[in-house]
Amino acid sequence: KCVEAASRLRGNKFIATFRQPPEDLPSGVGAKVIFSSDIKDNEVGEVIFESYLPKALAEGKFVAAPDPYVDLAMAPSTGAQIIAHSLRHLGVAFVFGIVGIPVVEIAEEAINLGIKFVGFRNEQAAAYAASVYGYLTGKPGICLVVGGPGVLHAIPGIGNSSVNAFPFLLLAGSSETQLTSKGAFQELDAVSVLNPHTKAALRPAVPDAIPDAIQNAYRSAYYGRPGPSFIDLPADIIQGVASSSTTFGRTSLVPPPPKPSAEETTLFKVAQLLKTAKSPLIVIGKGAAYARASESIGSLITQTQ
Repeated sequence: KCVEAASRLRGNKFIATFRQPPEDLPSGVGAKVIFSSDIKDNEVGEVIFESYLPKALAEGKFVAAPDPYVDLAMAPSTGAQIIAHSLRHLGVAFVFGIVGIPVVEIAEEAINLGIKFVGFRNEQAAAYAASVYGYLTGKPGICLVVGGPGVLHAIPGIGNSSVNAFPFLLLAGSSETQLTSKGAFQELDAVSVLNPHTKAALRPAVPDAIPDAIQNAYRSAYYGRPGPSFIDLPADIIQGVASSSTTFGRTSLVPPPPKPSAEETTLFKVAQLLKTAKSPLIVIGKGAAYARASESIGSLITQTQ
């Protein structure tokens, strides 16, 4: 029944995630339940134990899940934890970027959840890597940078993503909201700067709004013509505490975008025209690359030459 056990930077407190209500703890675990969410049959719930769970894992008393993305709400937590959990619920496995104040907390929480952080020495390179990762996987690549100059240095990645239709989500820190227009450190109205160049540029107003902002920006980068999205994360939002204990559970895996298709009779007519054409002109778009259709297109070109 236990599908996951993972450590957190919370002293000797560890979590285990269940798909069904847990019964009595296995003998010998020596764990004391200190928090338990309401768990119903066929749902996912979380139990926090005060023990040295990795030892129990090593002894086979709990079995880690093959699915690394299952998790659920716990007590109200910081914006950084909510951001990390939101990314994890979306299925994010890698984050590219450069850490600094205030986004270092986001990177730490993401690493705690098993997300791999790939560090760079320049935001431009990190943004390029994330955008190309988005192209290679077909899902938005995630880039994390600091505010101000960090955002400006990441703009080439946004341009690359937009022109080439690469799904890409840029997360950036910024100065505290109460210091807006007061000359705060690295202050930049990044939403206004990037809004004309992204499919979505959002700034959550409170920590509780983070999951919806991340999921909406992720979906915008993913659906339709893929491209860049941006989320501005002020320091007080990253470090703030959510008012609701259900915030963690508000994001989920985004299903793949619906595949465009044409009527079969129309496709048949097109195929017949191509077969009888003497000098066909073939225009290949980015969708052919996403579909990994190189072999099929090569055969078509060979047959129509």
